[in-house]
Amino acid sequence: MKTLLKFASITIIALIVDISVIAQSITIEPNKETIKGKIQLNGRLFINSTTEFPLPTNSYLKYGNILSISDDSDSSDIDLVLFEDSGFSPWLNFGKARGTKITPASVQSDDDLIQIRGLAYNQDDFYDAGGIQLFVDGTPTATSLPTGMRISTTSEGNTIPLTAISVRGTGKVGIGLEEPQEQLSVVKGMNIDQNNENGGTIDNGLKFGFNSGEGIASRRTGGDDSNYHGLDFYTNFNSRMTITNYGLVGIGTTNPTQAKLVVNGNVNGSIGNFAFFRNASPLTGTNTTGNSFNYSIYASHRIAATEFNAFSDARIKDIKEISNNEKDLETLSKIEITDYQFKDKIGKGNGHYKKVIAQQVESVYPQAISKLTDCIPDIYQLTSIENDFISLPNHTLKVGEKVKLIFVTTQELVEVKEVNEKGFKIVNPESSIVNQQVFVYGREVSDFRSVDYEALSTLNISATQALLKRLNEAESRINKLEKTQSEILQQISQMSAQNKFPE
Repeated sequence: MKTLLKFASITIIALIVDISVIAQSITIEPNKETIKGKIQLNGRLFINSTTEFPLPTNSYLKYGNILSISDDSDSSDIDLVLFEDSGFSPWLNFGKARGTKITPASVQSDDDLIQIRGLAYNQDDFYDAGGIQLFVDGTPTATSLPTGMRISTTSEGNTIPLTAISVRGTGKVGIGLEEPQEQLSVVKGMNIDQNNENGGTIDNGLKFGFNSGEGIASRRTGGDDSNYHGLDFYTNFNSRMTITNYGLVGIGTTNPTQAKLVVNGNVNGSIGNFAFFRNASPLTGTNTTGNSFNYSIYASHRIAATEFNAFSDARIKDIKEISNNEKDLETLSKIEITDYQFKDKIGKGNGHYKKVIAQQVESVYPQAISKLTDCIPDIYQLTSIENDFISLPNHTLKVGEKVKLIFVTTQELVEVKEVNEKGFKIVNPESSIVNQQVFVYGREVSDFRSVDYEALSTLNISATQALLKRLNEAESRINKLEKTQSEILQQISQMSAQNKFPE
């Protein structure tokens, strides 16, 4: 209590109504500054009041009140002021305990510790309009006293306050809801940069981390920029991807005008040997040097479209010669069409396909085949992993090889560390793989082959031209033969008419 008095605290010992009042009134002389000691009130305390305020029967103010009432234009505040050479401020403390004053007991979960309510007079009485509530948010123990806070307000069209903001004992904040699931949970929409102040930077945007330059922002100030009122995705304070207000997407550019998706820039990398179809000479070919190249897009699975347009302007090419149609026809005739199904029935389904096989095409037309690094389903077994060891008898893996592992929610490419007849041990990439079931897909290979179907398409065009040439030549010969036949038949007819045939 000495500490509380030192900081000009007001301690309310008891406010009890409906018990006999100790004194009907207390009069303080004018200019009297200090009342020393303790005052216990069994009833109501009226401050700065000229008359007792009328309280209707159903009034919210009929239970234990401290009132500061003014009948004129002056404020009816209760002020606590501290004059002291320190950094402390006045304290207003409220206490809550179960039990009695003689034998107090600990508070329990959901107990209110304090409520500060705003009461508004409307029609015939004072009604609850909202307030602040501090409550016990959990089960108190000898080492834990979890508490939460609610701020309630009354929206237009309602008369009952509802929780506007809740702060749980965990520190999670909910706006418009009682039980926030994340550190900040919002029940409805959330507006960022409502004052429209963003000038094309990450400022006034949604940021991640501490001063790391990661976030999402939208240019809200005027201008002719294509990303005005669009979205920009930032890393290291630079816009890396843009979605314009027209729905165009740019990666590495904030002005994607050439297509719905524009990728500007590349990464230097190597995917092994490959075949190509490009806007330079030669149009098609293979690369077997293993050099690194600049790539803008890489896809691990198929790409679907109704049309594909490759750069083919003559002004960007050094044209050497026209392809030999007859040789192309001969090459095409050696390519085999195969009926097959995928081994990976889980990932690729059980469909039937009629296409070429890369290894067979490679033996005939190698420039249509590329080699890259990928995984093949040569193991394809469900097993378990424990302490980085995968049970897999009769495997053929070697130390240093990489294996694709598939888990329930993720997949990993791991390196084989040790092998024995019972299985193999892996190098755990980030200790993220724990004891569980695992599907061993297969090993990684550096000579995984893919087919350049555009190269086959151009080969087919050239071969078709050879067939067309042959067809035209055949038609020309047939026309000549038909003309000769017609002339012969005409001569026979004339000879028959003149009876010049020998008897």
